[in-house]
Amino acid sequence: MYPWYNRTEPCPDNSEVMELADVYVNNSGYSNLQSGPGTSLYPTTGTTAESYYGVMGSHGIVMELSSDKQPPTSQLMYYFNINLPSMVKMVEYAGYGVEGIISDSETGDPVAAVIYVGPTLPCYSDPEVGDFHKFMMPGNYDIKIKANGYQTKVVNNIQVNELSSTVIDIELEPEEHQSIYRICATEIPGGNMADEGASWNAIGPPDNLNYSLGKDGWMVFDMQQLVLDGEGNDIIVFEGDATDEGFTFYAGSTMDGPWVLLGDGSGTTEFDLGESTLNEARFFKMEDDGDGSGNVADAGFDLDAVQSMSSIAGAYILIDEIVINDNTGNGNGQLDPGETADFEITLKNIGNEDALNVTGTLTCPGEYITVQTSGPQEFGDILMDETALATYTVSADELVPAGHTSTFALAYTGDNGISGTKYFEITFPDYCCPTANCSFSDGFAGFSLGQIDNMNNGCSPNGYGDFTDMSTELAVGETYTVEWETGYDNQLACLWIDLDSDMAFEQEELLIADFNLINSGQVYSTNFTLPENLVAGEKRMRIRANWQESATDPCLTFSYGETEDYTVVISSGSYMMPSFIAGETEVCEGGEVQFTDNSVGDITAWSWGFPGANPATSTEQNPMVIYENPGVYDVTLTVSNDLNSQSVTYENYITTFALPEVTFTEIDDMCLNWPEQELTQGYPDGGEYSGPGVMYGYFYPEEAGIGSHTLSYTYIDGNGCENFAEQTVYVDECVGIDETHNGFSVQPNPGNGTFYLSVENDMSAHKISILNILGKEVFVEENIQLMAGTTYHIRLANQQPGIYLLKISSDKESILKIIIQ
Repeated sequence: MYPWYNRTEPCPDNSEVMELADVYVNNSGYSNLQSGPGTSLYPTTGTTAESYYGVMGSHGIVMELSSDKQPPTSQLMYYFNINLPSMVKMVEYAGYGVEGIISDSETGDPVAAVIYVGPTLPCYSDPEVGDFHKFMMPGNYDIKIKANGYQTKVVNNIQVNELSSTVIDIELEPEEHQSIYRICATEIPGGNMADEGASWNAIGPPDNLNYSLGKDGWMVFDMQQLVLDGEGNDIIVFEGDATDEGFTFYAGSTMDGPWVLLGDGSGTTEFDLGESTLNEARFFKMEDDGDGSGNVADAGFDLDAVQSMSSIAGAYILIDEIVINDNTGNGNGQLDPGETADFEITLKNIGNEDALNVTGTLTCPGEYITVQTSGPQEFGDILMDETALATYTVSADELVPAGHTSTFALAYTGDNGISGTKYFEITFPDYCCPTANCSFSDGFAGFSLGQIDNMNNGCSPNGYGDFTDMSTELAVGETYTVEWETGYDNQLACLWIDLDSDMAFEQEELLIADFNLINSGQVYSTNFTLPENLVAGEKRMRIRANWQESATDPCLTFSYGETEDYTVVISSGSYMMPSFIAGETEVCEGGEVQFTDNSVGDITAWSWGFPGANPATSTEQNPMVIYENPGVYDVTLTVSNDLNSQSVTYENYITTFALPEVTFTEIDDMCLNWPEQELTQGYPDGGEYSGPGVMYGYFYPEEAGIGSHTLSYTYIDGNGCENFAEQTVYVDECVGIDETHNGFSVQPNPGNGTFYLSVENDMSAHKISILNILGKEVFVEENIQLMAGTTYHIRLANQQPGIYLLKISSDKESILKIIIQ
């Protein structure tokens, strides 16, 4: 069987699929094998083979091995051997037809294009290489190529010969446009065979080739790249004929939605993404308004094309990724009711300009959600095609209903005029409710476990029974017996318990797999053992039965079977498992560490040991301690109740780094009217100076003002540890200077070029120098011995009147004195 499965008329590739089907038949080992379209048996929609063909232009063949639906195992090799020659022939024929490379005429780069060969359904070129291949019968064909960003091109009279492949490479000329690239899904209600159903006509720019949606029909399509919210309207829908017809238009981030309403249209209509909660979208959905007849040709809205109207100017910000870090909760990577988690949001700049100093504020106006990080967070500079991350802390109320969706808004701004709001949704999970047909008594006629007694319950509506009001208590590590029966032979039954309470039934939560309820009306018993390392509490239990087939999928719709949900309450009993995490495992001297208990079990007491910390012990469940000394330390937690106690030690868990040693040497006195002075007295290098009059590593005396000022030098080492040192600097007005300073005096001061230096105590000076206001030495004497009671003569010959600095340098210190010439 081959496409069409949903239509009675021959498909556009009818000659090709007939040839492939005949090749398969003629090369097989069957004596009476027939071929034909899928509708020759019964019509179906949405099959895999149909999707391959309708969406991608590929050929799919469905092969029925035998009229016996369940041939014995002993015959499998027989069927393999009689089908093998046909399958080999399929591989051979896959290489015949037409093939080539689609590329850019200017750059030679490969192009992702849509290729129409003759009247057949289009196929696609590989976006990375540009190559395409289409199986074709011998003949002469025109080839049409459509591609976003390029002019449509037609190459005429391409000859395809029998049992060979014609190679043709095609170059496309650039042309700015963004149109439909792929049709993802369509539906024409009622299977209107009068409608030609040519959905591929809507691909590419407007060309007066239409696809009629059908009355109440819909289409989902892919624009290949994001359509962005720009100035004014962003996307236009072209009606294919002169009669304006109505439709509803949606946008979404995936081909499966969720869909955001953009509005209603009539005829050719433009839409603005800014009128919705979306800033960009790649996938769109159209729905016909339902007017008119549904059983005629061209029923519904006649779609010619859809094109993007938006353009990118400057920086353009997208949300690239959202990671939910709930390590302080259950650690399942999602925000659950009652949890607080960090939302790690990554932004990406896809524009043509860098985004500078970007900050973002996260809000969620609806109920149940509290954004703890209320202020703007820094993303910093986001260069073109680069990303940046910021973290927000978010809490969910314990009463969030299952299935509730919360919409978050991230408002961002940047220094170069960018601003906008990005929206995203978080849906709190809910259990799937699969359906099945149990009208023939498939599924369960009765079930019991512990205090749950639901025998003789019969078929549930639509094959799903919600019995969560019935519950039983279970204890970790214990073994329990299930009793169940069916009303129809040969049911395979499974049992799950949602052990991690994430509203999904994972493989490791499948405790009974495909137990065979062979005979109806018979009660069967089987056992399961509850794992030990569980969090106590109320859990959802699910049982499923499927006729003759595996029931191990907890959500799949079964043709015949049933699903029932119950409640179990798990108690930990004597079992407990101590566990904890630290907010930080590497801190600096004096750093605080918050510990969070993650232990499992019915715990009533906690005992912590913190060597090297203050306090060294704690009985709080979630204590905070301070590590005051450098070192590497263990942490021990003992949990207990009236029945048991367990301990765990995390060795070498906390590392405390020493603070860096920071010094700030003496600063010479300065005059108020001196220029800025570079600060170099701090060590180690690479720190930061602060204090009155300090800017960018320089001290400005006039900015600081007259008097004594305390300056700081702060240094952060490679471990992120910070320390500082302080020093004082004195700023003098340099008028009416004290004559005695540190045991020496200068007279006269002010002077007229001759100064006399007197000392109270003996002093050995390496150097006596005088500096002008620019810091240049205008007088120097070295290796001078100054004796108490003696006078040293200093002459400032040929120096202009003004303020000078006398500096006496010795082994122990440097002494400064302001003198006026």
